[in-house]
Amino acid sequence: MKKMKKAPVFLYLLLMFSTVRAQYPAALPSSGAISIKTISDWMLAAGEITTGTYSISSLNSKSHLTDKTAPFSLSDWYGYQWVCGSTLNINHTAGSVAPITKIVNYKTVLTNLSGASKCWITQNLGAEHSATSANDATAASGGWYWQFNRAQGTNVADDGTVTSTNWYTSINESSDWTAANDPCTLLLGTGWRIPTYSEWVTVSNNSAFFTSDLRYASVLILHNSGFSSEVTSMTLTARGANFSYWSATQDAATLGWEPSDASAHGKLSPYNVAKTCALSLRCLKD
Repeated sequence: MKKMKKAPVFLYLLLMFSTVRAQYPAALPSSGAISIKTISDWMLAAGEITTGTYSISSLNSKSHLTDKTAPFSLSDWYGYQWVCGSTLNINHTAGSVAPITKIVNYKTVLTNLSGASKCWITQNLGAEHSATSANDATAASGGWYWQFNRAQGTNVADDGTVTSTNWYTSINESSDWTAANDPCTLLLGTGWRIPTYSEWVTVSNNSAFFTSDLRYASVLILHNSGFSSEVTSMTLTARGANFSYWSATQDAATLGWEPSDASAHGKLSPYNVAKTCALSLRCLKD
């Protein structure tokens, strides 16, 4: 049964203990002195490496300098910074946002599908990789699930095991999703956020997203990751069959907006659903 829906109406408190990397530092200098230590310290601060290295061969093993050919010289690293289209490497640590500890390498794409040029991750937040099909029903592709405006995510394994067990709260508050609770901001860094209702509407109205197969074939690689409306049991419904993602926008004190296909695999429509439901998240960066 679909989750307590009304008729469709087309829809920094930085928690350092939830991820060991919060935000990419400023770009390396574009001129002047640069050293292996400078580069190593930058990568360490960015979470791209976990132990400082002072070996040029270790730096040469990095694949970020896509416009250069290894072995790199020190000057090749001038101005180096993370740019959209590169992989976003995140070390998630279990806590009050991430439900389990794991390293995720998020693929990203720059697109104006939401109405303006934004950087999107091309897999669900917490997913180990992009889905392998529109109807991929695996936990590795589904990622984690959240209630509306709640930082704590939950993981549902393929065998139904739920982590964390304290994910559920009753919700009756007049608020959109706040930055302090936005898992995209808390797990990926400043600038990352959940798409708004208007942004999802713009995406959904694009004819390239009118069916499940088209959404999966798009640059966003969207798939049917399911949802839970089972209150405290966190029993997933239709993972691999239903398209349900939170927007950052509420409809009422107990309702939030989501784009959904109601398991029909056709054009998306906005639905106002109970904030207590647990849905997937996609993230974008301004």
